[in-house]
Amino acid sequence: QVLAASEWQQLQQDNPRLANSALPAMADAEPSIESAAYALYNQAVGLISQERAAEGLTHLEQLAKELDCDGGHALLQCDRIHTVLGYGRLKQGEADAAITAFRRVDSPGPYASSALLGFGWAVLAPTGLAMPAGSASQPPPVAASQTPEQQARLRRQALEAALVPWTELIGRDPTDAAVDEGAIAVPWALQHLGLDGQAQDFYNRAIESLSRTLRRVGNAQDEARSQRSSAQWQTGDVPLGSHAWEIPEQLAD
Repeated sequence: QVLAASEWQQLQQDNPRLANSALPAMADAEPSIESAAYALYNQAVGLISQERAAEGLTHLEQLAKELDCDGGHALLQCDRIHTVLGYGRLKQGEADAAITAFRRVDSPGPYASSALLGFGWAVLAPTGLAMPAGSASQPPPVAASQTPEQQARLRRQALEAALVPWTELIGRDPTDAAVDEGAIAVPWALQHLGLDGQAQDFYNRAIESLSRTLRRVGNAQDEARSQRSSAQWQTGDVPLGSHAWEIPEQLAD
């Protein structure tokens, strides 16, 4: 049964567990029918985009509790929430909280690759600093109070730990942005571990994979354009500006 938002809110007050089980039905409902849970999620994401991250992340954590994510309910919604929470906490410099959030993302699942990528960045921030902005190009941060030897040891341990989830991304869907970033992150980490030969091999693999993906996307675009053009000629549905007068009368009919 599909519930309206007001009905779901009342059910949430009377029977929270039953309300959570109703969420999948609401997800399949018309887009205009939105639950209080989805409204809260959108509000939280909006706060984060407005640089009110702490408030938005608190909303997301509350939503995770309301959905009973730890109880295995609303898995898809919970995976999305935990992925956003993970990256949000990481940007706030809260690496431990980010790791906890990423670990709660179900695998396999549509958010698993993003969580694995974020988990790697989180373990690279053992001092609580945020992940590097943009593409990785600098060594992971370390505490200034540590000796050079301690810094080197911490950096090596963090790099080795990050490689564990990142290598799991190898061989996954190459059209997934998280997989592509992981393909670059692996050789980046190997290079900082002093394994230049292995790093070069993985860089070459990444280049080959990205090149194949670009070719596949290009071929798919060409095929889609060709099929659309063929369908338009056959049905007479020709876009404005094309030479409609060239269509044979018998084909247009």
